[in-house]
Amino acid sequence: KESMKDNGIKPFVADQILDWVFKKSVLNFSDMQNVSKENREKLSTLYNLFPFKDVEVLESSDGLAVKGVLTLEDGAKIESVILKERDYYNLCISTQCGCPVDCKFCLTGITGFKRNLKAAEIVGQILWANNYLASKKIDSRISHLVFMGMGEPLLNYDELIKALAMIHDEQGFYISTRKVTVSTSGFIKTIRKLIEDDVKLNLAFSVGC
Repeated sequence: KESMKDNGIKPFVADQILDWVFKKSVLNFSDMQNVSKENREKLSTLYNLFPFKDVEVLESSDGLAVKGVLTLEDGAKIESVILKERDYYNLCISTQCGCPVDCKFCLTGITGFKRNLKAAEIVGQILWANNYLASKKIDSRISHLVFMGMGEPLLNYDELIKALAMIHDEQGFYISTRKVTVSTSGFIKTIRKLIEDDVKLNLAFSVGC
């Protein structure tokens, strides 16, 4: 929102954009009908709302899981999985491309670590998931998150915190802290930092590492 203001976009237009992206799962400025043509054209030259250049979708035979293999702008690939629960949709989300922890039971560790994801690439997975659900005419959005995809979330602390801010914000995805779980292999120093920074979330420990 501040970036739009810096680029001469009025605050009420920024609010409209946030509503289209986070509430209506619309990722093309050209489809934002209550935004002027002039602003749509200007915004499309300034911003890319979707941080992936390609998406491969793999659907389970029982319809309960959908994996997205998401190609980042630098060509690296990450995975995110939509999980259909009894009365809501959960998203298993990645925070790194690869993983440096090297848990022996985990295929991600075997492939090695490439880089941390930016906050935009983390929340971009939610945008993809919501857009997928909308494309299937499913009248529901992602309401729960588990940070149990690729990577160790606490080793990408700063970008994780930025992503969580967008996830919890009323103008963002507005997902309750009670519905977000972060899995870690147990980095005590960073867990202490979570406490010091008063970050509210559910913490799960991967004891097999």
